[in-house]
Amino acid sequence: MEIRIDDLRGAGIAALLQIHLDAMHEHSPPESVHALDLDALRHPSITFWTACEGEELMGCGALKQLTPMHAELKSMRTAADHVQKGVARALLRHIEAAARAKGIRQISLKPVLTLLLLQHKSCIEVKALWSAVPLPTMCSTPTACS
Repeated sequence: MEIRIDDLRGAGIAALLQIHLDAMHEHSPPESVHALDLDALRHPSITFWTACEGEELMGCGALKQLTPMHAELKSMRTAADHVQKGVARALLRHIEAAARAKGIRQISLKPVLTLLLLQHKSCIEVKALWSAVPLPTMCSTPTACS
């Protein structure tokens, strides 16, 4: 598996990100969807990676730099044919290493993503660099939180 920075111009990544956006809208109320479209992901504050085996797209993930020492994980998705193959783990490790190399000391996750990752903690190692955006106390469900 090769993980590389992607310019978001290929048809494969556009299709995978559309699946990601559709799933976010299917499983969350509109006000809780924080997934970014292709144009937003091309912002200079965002670095976007794809995981590939040859020319086959396996997954993707992005890091949005918020401050010189703080970033947020965005647009993590594994292609359906590659679920449970370690793609997400490899992407997270790669993103974490890239963040450390930039001097980033904290990577935040949205509450819903945090819960999903923690449900699958056997698949990843949650390290001190990773933090969750706090869930507001008035939220009755994770999807009700922004």
